[in-house]
Amino acid sequence: MNNKSLSLWSWRAALLVLYVMACAFGLWASSYWENATAAKAGTLAASFGAPDAQLRRPILEMAPDSPLARAGAKVNDLVRFDHKSVLGSLQQLGTDDTIGLTLRSGDHASHIAVHPMRDKFFLAHATAAQLAATLTIIIGFLAPLIGLLIGWRLGDSLPMRLFALLLILPMGADVFRAIAPVSAITDFYIQFINPLQASGQFLVFTLFTLLYPEDQPLWRHRWIRRSFYVLLAAFAVLYARDQIAALDLFPSLQSSGAFELVTLGAYILSCLTIAVSLISLGFSWRQASGNTRQRLGWISACMGSIYASWFLALVDQAFGWPVPLLTCFVCTYVVNLLALTGFAYALLRHRLFDFGFVVNRALVVTIISTLLLVLFSITEWGVDKLLHFEGREKNAFFDALVALGVILSFHRIQHWVSHKVDQTFFHHWYEAAGKLRHFLDKAAHISQPEALQDKFMQAILEFCGARGAAFYVLDAAGNYALQASTLDMAPAAIDANHDVAIDLRHGGKSVYVQDITQSLPGELALPMMVRGRLNGFLLLGQRARGDRFRPDQITLLSTAAHQYGLDMESLRVEAMERRASESERKAELLENEVNALRNHNQDLQSTNQGLFEALNGAKLSRVG
Repeated sequence: MNNKSLSLWSWRAALLVLYVMACAFGLWASSYWENATAAKAGTLAASFGAPDAQLRRPILEMAPDSPLARAGAKVNDLVRFDHKSVLGSLQQLGTDDTIGLTLRSGDHASHIAVHPMRDKFFLAHATAAQLAATLTIIIGFLAPLIGLLIGWRLGDSLPMRLFALLLILPMGADVFRAIAPVSAITDFYIQFINPLQASGQFLVFTLFTLLYPEDQPLWRHRWIRRSFYVLLAAFAVLYARDQIAALDLFPSLQSSGAFELVTLGAYILSCLTIAVSLISLGFSWRQASGNTRQRLGWISACMGSIYASWFLALVDQAFGWPVPLLTCFVCTYVVNLLALTGFAYALLRHRLFDFGFVVNRALVVTIISTLLLVLFSITEWGVDKLLHFEGREKNAFFDALVALGVILSFHRIQHWVSHKVDQTFFHHWYEAAGKLRHFLDKAAHISQPEALQDKFMQAILEFCGARGAAFYVLDAAGNYALQASTLDMAPAAIDANHDVAIDLRHGGKSVYVQDITQSLPGELALPMMVRGRLNGFLLLGQRARGDRFRPDQITLLSTAAHQYGLDMESLRVEAMERRASESERKAELLENEVNALRNHNQDLQSTNQGLFEALNGAKLSRVG
């Protein structure tokens, strides 16, 4: 095993250990998921101020029925909790948690233990709390899984390793901190892991945007490297701040205004880093092409959505939750879940698809769903107003009839909506596809193979915008010979046992050339199948804009290539029939000539025989 393989497998082993640890923490924390629901969500019903020189926090406000009030605490008393996780950012307490604290009231200090009371806010928003807890668990397990897949599959890339770490820790394990109970494990996470991920998540993402794509990274510029080192030093200060707070070091410093100033700087630096990262991705996206361009586009859109939702949540928190906390959390988690799902599909799928296709399909699905819901609702309302069914069974029967009608009409609705969306929002798609289909309709009337070949290549390139194409046809030796090409470096012949030819024969459908071999130019190979035999194939180059072929484009191109193969086979058969007919006509003429010669010979033989007999008669007469 070479050094690269050893390094890759060492990374995979470390990644797997990190993933298992994140999942173990998630499983343990999610077993207390009811702490974030109306069932067991608790609160101390009090707010606390900044710590003093002994790291004690004053009670600023307190509800009359607060557990602290029942334990004898009063406003302005000083408290110091046994566990750091009690006052953790966005930490949700549970009614089963035991909160130990030292209470100092005047000159008297005592150690007490209280249990949080039921949180009335969660009771009033039980459904939102349930949804937020569910989304927390889904995202907490989904993000590390995506990180594991990316790190495992693309582990030979340093930027992708950084991205995998970003998904496993800040976007995975850290979300469970909100539902984890007050305990030594949560304290350990807050003291040692949370400061690292809090200070490092934005820094890691920024480094990723500077290193990816690896063929043209922004990191190659010296001024960018130096700027990043300055950013690294700033985040080192933030990490030191977090460690000081976590380990209770320098109490006088924590109670000073300088400490709060660093905290304010952390928010500003985080927002600045997000902006720099997204700008870097946008710049790299403009310079990239092909698969890298689309991958950068998806990363920018998905991660931009995630960071934007986090930023808005922080702003909401800073202004005292004008948007209610649970509403903000649900919206943030929904955005994160959609972004993670889309990113995972786009990044890990065998081939990426472009945003236009996603928007197209999203519009179609949204409009269809809305139409069906409106149709069903109007029908239900109309029946309820105009007709009166008695009994649950009759109502259920009518609902079933309405549902059946909607199902039966779905195909027509879907076809109509797709047609309207294509014409309205993606007219250039619709027009290009219409031109190619129109050509295919009239291609059967082209009588010369050379003309069909030229016109078909022109129609294909105009439709998909590829940088050249090449036609290969099965020759007498069983290989595939080049018939026509505008594709650079297209070989004159391709062996029948080439991997691309084998895959085309085996699957009978299009294949991406670069996924199979680097020995052929082009991006997409489309088979020309006739009665189960690969008569030839069409090799398409990359699109001029650098993006991938859309699924709908590949479907239409495959249909076009198949029809082209059938049309060329039809012309070949017609040519053979014409040659056979001509051969038959020539054979018939030759046969007639042979018969004429034979009759002529017979006439000559008869004449000669008559002459011979006449001569013999003459000779006998002279002798007599």
